[in-house]
Amino acid sequence: PLLAGACAHVPRIFSSHARVAHPRSAPRLRICRQSAKGRIARSSAVFETMMRWLSLLLLAFWAPGTRGFALRRSLQPRTRHVSRVQVQMKAAGGDWRGDCPPPFYLGEERDACGVGFIAQESGDASNSILAKALEALDCMEHRGGCLADERSGDGAGVMTSVPWKLLRDYVPEEDVAHAGVGMFFLPQDQEQAAKIKEVVTDLFQRNHLEVLGWRDVPVQPDVVGPESHANMPHVAQLVVKSEETGKALERQLYLVRRRIEPELRESALPGFETVYVCSLSGRTIVYKGMLRSQSLKLFYDDLRDPQYETSFAVYHRRFSTNTSPKWRLAQPMRMLGHNGEINT
Repeated sequence: PLLAGACAHVPRIFSSHARVAHPRSAPRLRICRQSAKGRIARSSAVFETMMRWLSLLLLAFWAPGTRGFALRRSLQPRTRHVSRVQVQMKAAGGDWRGDCPPPFYLGEERDACGVGFIAQESGDASNSILAKALEALDCMEHRGGCLADERSGDGAGVMTSVPWKLLRDYVPEEDVAHAGVGMFFLPQDQEQAAKIKEVVTDLFQRNHLEVLGWRDVPVQPDVVGPESHANMPHVAQLVVKSEETGKALERQLYLVRRRIEPELRESALPGFETVYVCSLSGRTIVYKGMLRSQSLKLFYDDLRDPQYETSFAVYHRRFSTNTSPKWRLAQPMRMLGHNGEINT
């Protein structure tokens, strides 16, 4: 209302100013004054309309109890939570340097998910690449969303080379070229997970892949928030061996993965709809979840293991817009990580 009232006085100010002129030029000034009045009236009407819409937008985004207010609150950095995570990390014996305050122009950039890539030019694998990727991911917390419990994130994850040193109990060094690893989200119920493993194992064996074993991925459920914990899957890795190598092996694993969902649907086993394959490859592996940036390394023990070596890393912090946060929707995906609404 204040802006609208101010706009109403604009024509009066300009018209009163136009009346100060020499009497002999009155007819000409009257024509100019009338046209000026029309232009001023039209301009003030447009300006008034713009100000009304701007007021509504500001009200929708700033007023408590609105979706815009909740969104704005979710974008604010959670420094109190970060300090709690820092305490947890120090208690776990990890090397965490705390908050990473980015430059102002980066800290204020929150228009989309955060995604990054780091690689060793020589192609040599090392643990330092993973450490740098996780540190960079910590500095992108402001790019992600967080639920109301302030601990369940919209999603965070990394894609790396397969850390074969962690899998020496399953794959000898001489068989690495013929091996592949799948990262699975399974039901938390042990009986349901066991039956699903049997179906998946049988499928791989029928497609000429030797199953070397299932590995339960060590995790720390206490670091995730209540909402994330309520939907948390059981994380397991399937290690397989083939006669193929290289691209032929990747093609074989891809075709089998495409058969997993139809196979489980046909079996109609309880809990089959919760099964998700994060990755299945002889080259790459994905560690992700409905987590915050700082929680990813705390949740997966493998990511704190010095034997985890990789030549590259794609890291991602998700901001969920048109979909509700879920474990399977965290990124990176099996082949990429993106920071826009690629589906719309």
